[in-house]
Amino acid sequence: MSVPEPGHAAKSQLQFYHASFQDFLLDPNRSGQFVIGEYKAQVIFLQSWIYWMDVDTHLHTLDGWNFDDEHDHDSLPGLTWASEDNRLRLFQPITTFLQRGFYDPSTSIVRAEPSSPTDYQLLKYFNLVIGNGVAKPARFPLNIDLPADEWMRDYLFMGHGLKSVIAWRTKPVGSVAGYMHSLRSDKEPTEAQISQYRDVLHHKKWNEEEAASAMG
Repeated sequence: MSVPEPGHAAKSQLQFYHASFQDFLLDPNRSGQFVIGEYKAQVIFLQSWIYWMDVDTHLHTLDGWNFDDEHDHDSLPGLTWASEDNRLRLFQPITTFLQRGFYDPSTSIVRAEPSSPTDYQLLKYFNLVIGNGVAKPARFPLNIDLPADEWMRDYLFMGHGLKSVIAWRTKPVGSVAGYMHSLRSDKEPTEAQISQYRDVLHHKKWNEEEAASAMG
């Protein structure tokens, strides 16, 4: 076995050799599998996504709508082999992966149609905020870049029971990005939230009549 000196550990590899090592690798009863099956890989993949999503969500807990979508927060805890000089490089790919996960509505956790009394209550909250304006259920798969020549306000539901939320994006003509907002099922929208959303509509030049006519 060849172990590099501490000063060369970053550039030199650990090397070892044993005459029986090839036999060890060729015997799955001793060494296990070289690779895991596709199904098991998908299970591990999903478990990892749920775990890190839960961890990351707690770093974004705010009462308002000022969500830190740039993930400008402390590094994720519990990272194996993380040090102060590489912690940032380790957790940034994880948060990027979490952001992309929202575009796969593969289960009823993400849905466009209400499926419970809680969802219908969320719809009432939503209509209260938008002043019973025009809105449509989201169409899957969701797109990041939206047509600049279309008015859009679409919504979807996430979660079940008391943890359900309704989220929606508002996009006026001339923009390719939607402005995201959400409401929780256990909190009725406040006057401050309603006022804040209407300020956004005014700032982004949202025209309710034109939007209603265009969206049908």
